[in-house]
Amino acid sequence: MPAAGPRRGVRWWIGKRALAALWLEGVLAGALAGNLFAAEVKLAWDPSPDAEVTHYRVYWGYQSRTYSSWFDVGNVTNATVGALAEGTRYFFAVTARADDGRESDYSNEVEYTTPWPPPAPPVVELGIGGNPWEVRLTWSSSPDSRVTNYRVYWGTQSGTYPDSRDVGNVTTATVGALAAGTTYYFAVIAVTGDGQSSAFSNEVRYSTPWPPPPAPLVELRPGDNPWEVRLAWSGSADSRVTNYRVFWGTRSRTYTTALDVGNVTTAAVSALAAGTTYYFAVVALTADGQASAWSNEVSYTTPLPPLAAPVLELRAGSSSTEVTLAWTPGPDPSVNNYRVYWGTRSGTYTASRDVGPVTTATVGSLAAGTTYFFAVTATASDGRESPWSNEVNYTVPLPPPEAPVLEVHAGRTPTEVRLTWTPSSDPDVVQYRVYWGGQSGSYANSFEVGEATSLTLDSLAPGQTYFFAVTARTGDGRESAWSNEVAYTVPEMPPTTPTASATPPVLVEVVSRLSHRGAGAFALPLNLESPFTVEGRITSGLELVFRFDKPVTAAAASVARGVGTVSGAPVVNGPEVTVVLTGVASRQWLTVRLTDIQSEDGGELTETGVTLGVLGGDVNGDGVINTTDVQLVRAVYGQLVNTHNYRADVNLTGTLTNADVQAVRMRVGQWIPAY
Repeated sequence: MPAAGPRRGVRWWIGKRALAALWLEGVLAGALAGNLFAAEVKLAWDPSPDAEVTHYRVYWGYQSRTYSSWFDVGNVTNATVGALAEGTRYFFAVTARADDGRESDYSNEVEYTTPWPPPAPPVVELGIGGNPWEVRLTWSSSPDSRVTNYRVYWGTQSGTYPDSRDVGNVTTATVGALAAGTTYYFAVIAVTGDGQSSAFSNEVRYSTPWPPPPAPLVELRPGDNPWEVRLAWSGSADSRVTNYRVFWGTRSRTYTTALDVGNVTTAAVSALAAGTTYYFAVVALTADGQASAWSNEVSYTTPLPPLAAPVLELRAGSSSTEVTLAWTPGPDPSVNNYRVYWGTRSGTYTASRDVGPVTTATVGSLAAGTTYFFAVTATASDGRESPWSNEVNYTVPLPPPEAPVLEVHAGRTPTEVRLTWTPSSDPDVVQYRVYWGGQSGSYANSFEVGEATSLTLDSLAPGQTYFFAVTARTGDGRESAWSNEVAYTVPEMPPTTPTASATPPVLVEVVSRLSHRGAGAFALPLNLESPFTVEGRITSGLELVFRFDKPVTAAAASVARGVGTVSGAPVVNGPEVTVVLTGVASRQWLTVRLTDIQSEDGGELTETGVTLGVLGGDVNGDGVINTTDVQLVRAVYGQLVNTHNYRADVNLTGTLTNADVQAVRMRVGQWIPAY
């Protein structure tokens, strides 16, 4: 074999003539048909002019003039070299040889780089995208490391793809914005970095649906009667719509009944149940069965028949300022309430109150001397109200005059007593009557004094205790309640031998005085002997005023029984000693003791006191809270506090409100322990 390197010209052999060098014509790449010869070349050269040449030798290798392979081809001028590596650069040369071993120089050198084969086509699968007008393609990844990109093709004819998109070195892609109602065909190729492309992948097909027709817009119109409705809606712009379906039911968006009405834009639904709310919606339908979304929902409530009016009668209330109304129950089972109306003109009712599913009601706090007119209606939960019942009326009698406030004073002689009282604010009062007797609350004697506001009684029995009260009387015979009761004990006759010593002061009255805000302070007279008075106003602080028969200068106070604390020293003002208590507990008997009482004239009283019950909410002072106390507060509901009703203002606000009613109601069942 000749050595590697250039070999042109004549080479001499010992004893023999050298062969002439050859000229290689070029390289013809192998055919690619069926990819069978993708890695082969065809070589051709000029024939040698030497007659001794019997065959030719073909050389090739990976480096220029360095040939690692060869083979002899006989006395021909072309040869094919196959099984070449893909993507490799080869160098080729040819020599001529004789039988005696002589060999010419290498021919000229030719080179050829074998191509890489195209990458294999992907295998594609089709999936639905985020909406019906979008597809997601997924394909197998190419094993050829030269692949750097995939190209997606699509069109509306099989095998014809007018649209394409490079998606990069990924194995999935989404194609969107597809036309509705159209069939699309998709394929994918793999592309190498040097531009080689695979064949098309398998073809996949997808048909986009038509979108549903738009939802109608529905409005509600009156039917021919209250139990029928008429629906009207906008006609669909989608030409495929051939029918509309009306849905309805008694729950929102839950439709138990449907009706196909054809290609129209109005429909009537009748025979609806009375007193029922119905919900309606409409959908548009195409010939191929596609349905639009629900239309807007409209609702309609069928009315119920009117309620029958009750039959009303008037009954006496528990006081002159209240009435009780009674009526027949309505026959309609849906009646769940009755409404009471009243006013001071026939047929004109300025006040009303719902009383619930009952057949009686009490109306209180009526103004004295006024005629009221009453009527009742039945109502149902659906808002229906019957006509007014028959009308009844009631004239409230005038109240008795206000009771006077009585005080007792020692007279000019030991057997004389002077009574004074506040004049009544009632202009109809024409006289006062004084009552007295030897037992509390039991007055065996009385005396009319005309319009005077004082009375002096003489010749009282020494050592005897007398109890006094006063009433006011009007010209039409109305008499007030008794005033506060005051007691007076006639002193024993002094000894026959006159002495210069002063007499001790005498406690004649004690009141519980509390402030009712803007309405002022109101005093509750306290009995000095049993039965003791009950303080029903809700407070933990009390102001007790002790009144003596003459001015005093000093006194000490303490709580002898019950829970409470004396706040500060008693305040002395003439014949009055005021004691302030704090921390007073409810539901107890409380005894406050005064000691070391000294009068201006030098008299001394060792000890005296008062006992009262404390029960917040006990309006009538009977020692127990019950429905009677609640009714007493209700009877004066809405009034400002005055000398007649101040005990009902248990919250001390100055106005009688629902808060007072609730405060008493929540304490019903409480009582003071037995004394």
